[in-house]
Amino acid sequence: ESQAGTSSMKLVNTEIADFQDALNSAVPFFDRRAEDGSRFMVYRLGNLEVRVIQELNGKRIGAVLSIQGLVQEGSAASAVSTSDKLVKATLYVEAAPCGTLRSRYYVVFATKEGHTIVTEQLADGSTTWAEDSEGLDARNSLAKVVHSSECLGTVEGLRKLCDAQRVGPAGKLGISASHRKRYAHSVFRQALGDM
Repeated sequence: ESQAGTSSMKLVNTEIADFQDALNSAVPFFDRRAEDGSRFMVYRLGNLEVRVIQELNGKRIGAVLSIQGLVQEGSAASAVSTSDKLVKATLYVEAAPCGTLRSRYYVVFATKEGHTIVTEQLADGSTTWAEDSEGLDARNSLAKVVHSSECLGTVEGLRKLCDAQRVGPAGKLGISASHRKRYAHSVFRQALGDM
């Protein structure tokens, strides 16, 4: 992990295949050739920087870095409190390797205190609740925003809302992709009101 000024870059542990579609449609902001014909390119995909080396036999991703925001020197991270106020809800869709929809939906909530909460429904019917997820910037960079809006309420109200949306254990086939999509849309819509 390196630090430059007020921002930092962190190496992201991810599969190369996750970036192939994004790179095919992106334009590099740095593109230079070496004397031996090798080509060095750097792409910016949201909060990610992807460094690519293209040799005569094809492309190879050298590194994927997460460009993180301002580094708060000397600030201790505080935990999310149930009384924290929600200020924004964003519904995302990301590519999934399998399933009928080949996509996964999740909702990210931002609090006035600067925390994030992510919730989604998994194939087994369980729901997730992740606070200040470390890889969230990278995940969001590869996803598409479906809806985003200001919202009201507290973390406590959001927790109750998510708990109320849970379903019983899934059968052998699990919960359908369309059902998991409805969970994300429902939590997003209901969070726009006062919880």
